[in-house]
Amino acid sequence: MRQHFVTALLAGKKGNVENKVGYERRNMFVPVPTILDFSQFNQLFFEVCNKDAKRNHYVKSVTIESLFQEDQAQMLPLNEVPYEIFLIEPRKADNYAKVTFDNNLYSSSPKYAQENVYIKASSDKVWILNQSYEIIMEHKRLYGNGLQSMKWLPYIDLMSKRPSAIKYTTFYQELPDNWQKYLGKQNTEGKRKGLTSLYTMLQKHDMRTAESALAFAISNGVNDADSILAAYRSLTSQVQQLQPMQLNADILSMPSFATNNARYDDLFRQEVCSL
Repeated sequence: MRQHFVTALLAGKKGNVENKVGYERRNMFVPVPTILDFSQFNQLFFEVCNKDAKRNHYVKSVTIESLFQEDQAQMLPLNEVPYEIFLIEPRKADNYAKVTFDNNLYSSSPKYAQENVYIKASSDKVWILNQSYEIIMEHKRLYGNGLQSMKWLPYIDLMSKRPSAIKYTTFYQELPDNWQKYLGKQNTEGKRKGLTSLYTMLQKHDMRTAESALAFAISNGVNDADSILAAYRSLTSQVQQLQPMQLNADILSMPSFATNNARYDDLFRQEVCSL
């Protein structure tokens, strides 16, 4: 797309630019694409445009790409500092350190409850900044009304240091049911270990994975923190599952041996008598 627009703009032909817009719309946006991730879509769209630039120009009989390269050679170099497009606005976090932007809620960190922060928003990302414009938390931007993006790590870290009070927090009520029930049955040390395990899982995966790991551990009859982490690693690691060994019919069968501990008892008695 950039090759079409730059060439037309340099030629000073507004009508030609409008025609190129129509061409791109008809050939690349019909049917209307569903965009779930802007970064991924832009990358795919860039590849489509580069492929289209290899066709010949309708008048000059050379590729659009070669014409663009000729134009590019006459251009000034781009600024080394990337140009960011974003909106930044002041906000005040609520009692749970959540910040409202565009009718949706975004979490920050517990220590910023009731603190003044900044929202920095692009088309696909939202950042929560402190008063020094340092990033507190990064979220994917939500589109809709009344939605919430929750990053649990800062809250879980705080709750693991004060596990006895977790049951009375709003964040405990927002945990998945199986984690609420699990933590509710633990003593103070069990809560601390459980929250530490949860913190470890959420560093690399989301709450759904942690929920599945707990369910998997309990289904296998274990519920201690170490076993939950083992279940999590079993679910998320790329370990190849070995199939049962298939033996041929001509394999010799081995005789079975019955354990008889009485013989060991006799040996021990003989040893004692010899002393």
